[in-house]
Amino acid sequence: MKIYTLGICLFLLSTFATAQTHLYEHPQIDQYIAKHNKVAILPFKTSITLRPKDMKSMSNEQLKKMEEDEGLSIQNAMHSWFLKREKKWKIKSKFP
Repeated sequence: MKIYTLGICLFLLSTFATAQTHLYEHPQIDQYIAKHNKVAILPFKTSITLRPKDMKSMSNEQLKKMEEDEGLSIQNAMHSWFLKREKKWKIKSKFP
């Protein structure tokens, strides 16, 4: 039983250790950044699909509002992500 528990713990540990977020960066990103002074982070176009049971209780306007809110949420997350790297890329925020 101890070996079984130890095996599960090692498996979970190795799974969590390899589940890191890998961000793609263009190999020449420093050259692109040097040429640009502004970066626009536009709201994402999102599409939400609900189960038929959930769709019955929601109007089309509510679904559209939910999709717009999700797009703005992703935009805000990207803005925060860039601000955390402000020193690396010398970004100055003009977004409230």
